[in-house]
Amino acid sequence: MQHLSVIHVPVTFLRKRLGLPLSLVGCSGVGFVLCSVPLAAVVLDPYRWRPSPDGMFLRVAIGEVPFPERHIALGPAPGGRAAFRIYSRLSGEQSRTVIEVDYPSGEVREIAPLDAGDTEADLPEPRLDLDGDGVLDHVRIGPELFEKTLEVVSGASGAVLFRDRDRFEHAHKERGFPLGDLDGDGYGELGLLHPREKRTYDFEPGDALFGVHSWVTVISGARLER
Repeated sequence: MQHLSVIHVPVTFLRKRLGLPLSLVGCSGVGFVLCSVPLAAVVLDPYRWRPSPDGMFLRVAIGEVPFPERHIALGPAPGGRAAFRIYSRLSGEQSRTVIEVDYPSGEVREIAPLDAGDTEADLPEPRLDLDGDGVLDHVRIGPELFEKTLEVVSGASGAVLFRDRDRFEHAHKERGFPLGDLDGDGYGELGLLHPREKRTYDFEPGDALFGVHSWVTVISGARLER
């Protein structure tokens, strides 16, 4: 089975949207012309930018997530640990690759592939109290919202606490996952999946030269403006 790979994990709350390969640094003279083509493919293509949703505390780069071949789910780690898990399963296979990420440090551990039943048995029930008022909040995504939009709605007042729109998300129906209160500060965390795959319908130089990253971001309720 082809496992999901973690490309890298920024330490905390990275602000830069672009990551440029070292081969593009120091281009000069005639080489600048040759370097400018792949550089433009990265800089000018928003499909390749790193997502930076409101309230983001942690961002993890993972491998390509083609639809419908690969299914991704996020959930809090069992045992009450300050960590969350990224579950990856290929269509038609029972076992899942499990990647565990410590929060807030971002340290990554890959757990041996587990059978589908084993991955579900010990998972804590996902809950979300994003604003820390003691009332569970609700994640909404689907036809009733504008295309590609996810919202978290207050369970107490019905007010929208968080909204994110990923205009490059075309097929995956689930991309928002309650993670509970990972760090014990009274505010909930929400995991977001930003799936990307190589675009085959036309020639994309950035995809061909550098491959494609998908992303997982973690939203902290404590970081959201009120």
